[in-house]
Amino acid sequence: MPTIERNKKDTYQQRAQARFNKLNAQIEAYKARGQQVKAEATIQYYDRLADLQVKRDTAQRQLNGIRESGEEAWQDLRLGFEQAWSDLLCAFQRVQSSR
Repeated sequence: MPTIERNKKDTYQQRAQARFNKLNAQIEAYKARGQQVKAEATIQYYDRLADLQVKRDTAQRQLNGIRESGEEAWQDLRLGFEQAWSDLLCAFQRVQSSR
């Protein structure tokens, strides 16, 4: 027949185990959320990388336009290149900040 102390001990262990189980469930939920955040961050990173590549291609086309232009037209094309270059650098910084 269990003693009073034994009953107290069993009750205490059960309550402690219940708290432990609750904490473990919360840890698992955080791990799952971490995986979701990781997946979202990966998606965001590759979206930013794709944008960077588009901006790079646009800047390259602008530079090619300058390269192929005559001596008088290149000044007009220069503004387009400078804007494309600025956009490219901003996109580059967004990729760098998401590493």
